[in-house]
Amino acid sequence: FGDQQRTWYLSTDFFYRVREFSTNREDRLGGAVTLGKSLDKNWSIDGTFRNELVTLKDISADAPQLIFDQEGGNSLRSLIFGVGYRDVDIPMEPRNGFQFRLDQESAGIPFSSDLEFQKTRLLLRKWIPLGTNLEGHAHTLFLQGRAGIAFPTGGSTGVPFSERFFMGGEGSLRGFAFRG
Repeated sequence: FGDQQRTWYLSTDFFYRVREFSTNREDRLGGAVTLGKSLDKNWSIDGTFRNELVTLKDISADAPQLIFDQEGGNSLRSLIFGVGYRDVDIPMEPRNGFQFRLDQESAGIPFSSDLEFQKTRLLLRKWIPLGTNLEGHAHTLFLQGRAGIAFPTGGSTGVPFSERFFMGGEGSLRGFAFRG
């Protein structure tokens, strides 16, 4: 209805997640609210308010000091601003195209968050058509790259352990131990 290329959107996310690591257990209870706008067919911008309670517990004696420093429940409140570009042939199942996304997150002041940090994340995706088989089904090569940097802000001496980037694990580069 009307011009679908310049729409506003609102999304919410609520969750409770428990993760067991070799050194500790991490519980996350939280949610996020995102308000965004499609600027045209390809470009969009959005802002997200993130509110979580991050609890680190059941810490093993050989865990890094950073985990002990964050032991217990910590509030995390942040604003995330993002910009994205997406140019694909079929929106729900791309076979050819490109996607780019850049997000900047700021946690801590002025939200009275226990955890204070800045994060910048970059996502790049590329779909390359490889042709079709004898039945006419398309084959596509999908490439994806992610990069990020985080640094402490406010009175923090380091980025909270629960908010650091790690190599290894699901969806990551093989050959690294999980969170290694």
